[in-house]
Amino acid sequence: MNKIFIILLLFLVAFSGCRQQKNITKRYYVLEMPAQEKTVFKDTISNIDKFCEVSPVNVYPAFATNRIALRGNTHEVEYFRNHEWAIRPAENFTNIIIEFFERYEVFKGVDTRYWRTVPDYRLETTIYQLEVLENRKKISARINLEFRLIDIQTDQVILKHSADRYKQLEENKINLFAAAISEMFYQELINTTKKITSTIMEQ
Repeated sequence: MNKIFIILLLFLVAFSGCRQQKNITKRYYVLEMPAQEKTVFKDTISNIDKFCEVSPVNVYPAFATNRIALRGNTHEVEYFRNHEWAIRPAENFTNIIIEFFERYEVFKGVDTRYWRTVPDYRLETTIYQLEVLENRKKISARINLEFRLIDIQTDQVILKHSADRYKQLEENKINLFAAAISEMFYQELINTTKKITSTIMEQ
């Protein structure tokens, strides 16, 4: 009788644990271009009468999956269990660049691949770090990136723009982290575009 009671008790404990695990909901986050007035940025650049190919964004392997990275120590990276990117960062960032260039008509044409037209330039982007930083129970967003504009005829890099950005969050919420990453990437894309237009117009 005691054996039956123990087996039943163990079964109930295991079943209860399974139910608790099932109640944990995963949350998914997206990177988006912040909504801003088109004229605010549009008036600060000149349109380039050239075609640009946007290479798929290269994200370093530790940050390339759907898992969101958390760094508490210098050389140690963990991943959140219940918080993930809805779309892999490389694809998400590539889509933001395309949308940005199209919205502001930076180039005559922009695409990830051309079939009938030989583009004039190629934009390459590398994300070195994309992570949540934890320090004294406070979290910050970090993105470390580099843009390179290449003249396709000469295969020469004519412009580089790098940035290693941090933003401490007002609350320890991953939704605020995703918003901060989106905002910082967008700002560096603006800075890069201003340099691109200035460099090409001076040629």
